[in-house]
Amino acid sequence: GADEFTPGRRELIHFPQGASLIPNPVNGIPGFSLRGIHCVPGFPQMAQPMMHWVLDTFYLADGRPQHYAALDVFAPESLLAPVMRELEARCPQVAVSSLPKLHFECELGFDGAPEAVAEALAAARELLDAAGLEWRAHSGAT
Repeated sequence: GADEFTPGRRELIHFPQGASLIPNPVNGIPGFSLRGIHCVPGFPQMAQPMMHWVLDTFYLADGRPQHYAALDVFAPESLLAPVMRELEARCPQVAVSSLPKLHFECELGFDGAPEAVAEALAAARELLDAAGLEWRAHSGAT
């Protein structure tokens, strides 16, 4: 808990000047944000609640619920770059991301308002088919 973030440990940490702290409910050792860059320590189970806090604090658009959806693409991440550029141009209201996995597979993700994500998914399917890249609906497993 927060009791693990002792004064001695606090002295070992140097945050950039002007950074704001990201609370860490797992062990109390904070991350930080500076000019739109967010840094969190630790393993995924620690980072996840911290990143939820970042998203809720900095990126929840006008209180509207955000939605995430993804496609699994069977290609190296480098082949997705042109598709991602086109998606960002067509769907500027959606955050497009890629997460490489094993065996030349990538999770092509979309964050935004539900209706905008649905439009981005349709555009992605069209662009991936046109590029000859094999894909399937995201399984949700990580």
